[in-house]
This record gives sequence, structure tokens and C-alpha cells, in this order.
Amino acid sequence: MRILFVTASSGSKGGGELYLLKLAQGLSRLGHSLALACAKHIRMDRLSESFEEYGEVFRIDYTNTYDLPGKSLHYLVSPKAFFPDLENAVAQWNPDILHLNKQNLEDALDLLKWFSLQKLPVVQTIHILRTPSELGARLGVFRNFVMKRSLQNWKIPTILIASESERAAFEHNKIVRRSVSEHIPNGVAPLPNARKSLSLNPLKFVAISRLHQQKRPFLWLDWARQILEKIPNAQFAWIGDGPLESQFIEAIRARSLAQVEYHGWVSDPERFINDSHYLMHSAAYEGQPFAILEALSAGLPVIADDALMLSQSELNPAMIPINDVLADEAILTNEELYSQKNEEALRIYESSYTLESMTSRTVDFYNRIVSEQY
Repeated sequence: MRILFVTASSGSKGGGELYLLKLAQGLSRLGHSLALACAKHIRMDRLSESFEEYGEVFRIDYTNTYDLPGKSLHYLVSPKAFFPDLENAVAQWNPDILHLNKQNLEDALDLLKWFSLQKLPVVQTIHILRTPSELGARLGVFRNFVMKRSLQNWKIPTILIASESERAAFEHNKIVRRSVSEHIPNGVAPLPNARKSLSLNPLKFVAISRLHQQKRPFLWLDWARQILEKIPNAQFAWIGDGPLESQFIEAIRARSLAQVEYHGWVSDPERFINDSHYLMHSAAYEGQPFAILEALSAGLPVIADDALMLSQSELNPAMIPINDVLADEAILTNEELYSQKNEEALRIYESSYTLESMTSRTVDFYNRIVSEQY
């Protein structure tokens, strides 16, 4: 099958881009032909270069929703559905199916309209199933209106990535009615089992996350500080950059957290997972984070707060509430508990979140859409 991915081009280096690359990896192993269309903006260079390993890349004139004045309110009057560069890419590459990759519900509503007008089979992936209001956006009520109207008017088959609770809330709100959708969990390639090679002394904690308000990096530093008060030789590493980078570096210095290392963006975050005992994840909310799934594939337990655990309930057997850790640090070095969490992490990963599972289910969905000619 010839698959042309089109990205909304937010350039966040987050889960949406990782999804594209991991899905491309799985699809290429199965012999599918792949191409990617992404914006010419410099922030898309990294994704463009990474994707070249799997297929051809077309750079197109496109402005991401969050670069527009008023964000999705820019589409209050029906958005244009004319993208000459993208149309040329389709004509030149002749795909069997088009696949739009969207960060969230209000992202890329102009591309959504363009997709809905194509004669080719089309699908979209949505990663975060929260409305602008739920994400705390300015003028969120009005942006909700534009988003909902667009999603109702331009319905295309949809892959939903989010956790069970996020998906249930999305379906309860009936934001998208009468559209074909499929829940396909994210998947990752397995990492070596950390439990087989690491002693629990000194304890090592890692975060793999963007430095963005949603990820609450300063709360993560506060957790690290409280753990260090009780386990002075513990070690912490943050992997990932973002708009809060300078403030984060300054906060580490100001709080005298010498045992917190900031590494910024790296091309191989897996090596930090392999060298850690726990993933400590402070995000306020998530769709289905690759950092957690990769940690599970290596048998790492995940430390998080109650809110994130509630939204990721299917992963809870491999998670430890941060309040329990701060109340009794001894649970971190309890060999029996660690072994139990290690086994649960591997069980959850192998049952639902392998790269092979994500890829095969996506191909099945493609085949369904192609055969039914949506």
C-alpha cells in the first residue's frame, strides 16, 4: 500500500511526531511505501530528516493552527481548502490512502476540510481528545464552537489514540457524530528489561518530556527535592527541551539540586530508560504518552500523581502514586514490590502496546477504509 502522511506541522517534537516515526518504522518493515508532507517551517526539519529513512518527504506551504492569529478562530469563516503544494504531492506520488496526523481536536481544521473533499480514501489520527476550553485556551468557548462545527461538517474516518477514560469522555460529549472511528493504542519496540541488570542503589529516576506547562516540570523538581531529602544519593535526569528551558535550568540551580541533570533533547532517550529504575512523570494530562509505554517495555514502574493515574487507569498496575512515595520512601527500595511492578509493566506492554500491534491494527483500518471507499 502507498500511504501519504500529512502532518499538521506543530513542530512540538512530542508524541504526534513520535507516532509518525514509529508507525512509519512498523509499516516499512511490512513493505508498505511511505511518504510525508509537512510544512516548510524550519521547526519541521528534524521530523523531515528523520522520516527520510522510511520514505520521500514533500515540504509544503502550510501554516499550523497555533501560528495563526486567533488560533482556530481564524476558521470562523469557513477555512480555505486549497493547498497547491499538497495537491502536487498527491498527483506526483499517487498514494492509495491519505493519513492526516493531528495534535488535538482544534488543530488543522483547514486540512481536515481539504481531506474531506478528496476522492481518495482518507483517515486522520487525533492524539489529545480535549476541547480548547478543557486545555485552558483563551476564548475557549468560541474556539470550541469553531472546532465542533468543523468536526461535524467534515467527517473523516478517525484513529483515536487516547486512554480509555479520555476516549469515554470524548464519546460522551458527542463531539463527532456518525463518523467511523477506531481506537488503536500507541505501540513501541521493546527495550531491555531494566530489572535484569540494575541494583536499586543508588536509585535513578528519569523524565522524558517536553518542557511545557502541561508537563509541570517545576512540580517534578519539587518531587525530586522531597525524595532527595529522604534518599540523598538518588539521581534524577530530565530528557526533553521546550519553551520553559531557561526557567527550568535556573530552577535547578536556585534549588541547589546538584543531583538533577538536564540533558535537553536527545535522539536516543531509550538509553536513559535503560539506565533508570523509575520513570517519574508529572504531566497534568496525556493522550497516550510514548515515554510511559517505552518505560513499560523495559519493565520500569511509573511514578505519577492521582490525576494522571485516573486518566491512564489501564496502566495503573505498573504505576506508583507520588503521594505514597513521598509518605514512605521505603517503597522505592522494596525489592518484592519492584519485582511485582516490573512484571506488571511488561505484562501490560506485551498485551496492548507493542509496535507490531499498533502497525497491524492500523493496516487493518486502512484496508477497511479502502475497501469501503469512505
